[in-house]
Amino acid sequence: MSDDKNAVTVKWSGDILVDSAAGNCKLLLDAFESASAVYLDLSEVQDIDVAGLQIIVAAGKEAKKTNKRFYIHNTVPENIVKSFEISGVRLQLFYEGEGAK
Repeated sequence: MSDDKNAVTVKWSGDILVDSAAGNCKLLLDAFESASAVYLDLSEVQDIDVAGLQIIVAAGKEAKKTNKRFYIHNTVPENIVKSFEISGVRLQLFYEGEGAK
């Protein structure tokens, strides 16, 4: 993780599905309001659907638009990696140093 003193980590856990999308989206938006860098920890996520993936993509766009940084960090469970692959979203774009700035 960066040594950015104004960084916030948001940790998602359990199932990130359409019925929890609004709450998870709010967590990320609140983090962007108070930080110059937001790190999303997916290490305890058990399942994710298209709504969750859309939130992540939107967070990346928000970071770019507001000149902030957004990264996924820690280990991402294999089934979550597969969800990214199936959807066509390149998970690597959200790793620090991979162009997610």
